[in-house]
Amino acid sequence: MLARSLMAEPKLLIMDEPCAGLDLYEREKMLAEIDRLRQRNITVVYVTHHVEEIVPLFTHVALIRDGRIAAAGPKHEVLTQDTIKHTYDVPVDIQWDNGRPWIRVRSGG
Repeated sequence: MLARSLMAEPKLLIMDEPCAGLDLYEREKMLAEIDRLRQRNITVVYVTHHVEEIVPLFTHVALIRDGRIAAAGPKHEVLTQDTIKHTYDVPVDIQWDNGRPWIRVRSGG
């Protein structure tokens, strides 16, 4: 589906949960292909419930709660322990690896 979408050389690509239902191996393959879009002049809007899917291609994020934007901006400024806690009322730890965030719910959270 991604290859078919790119055949038309779009300026904007909107992806809504493209990794839903994929196992870990297939998800990582798909995310690698999505991250390769950095080589093209395409704006990508990517919707996900999984923070770890935010690959280096994505520079900005928006957190949504109850249908409203709770926080938005550069991903390193928005994806913080405090912002996640404030937005979703879940205490987390976030670690960054190669421009990609990895999240873990704190014990007792």
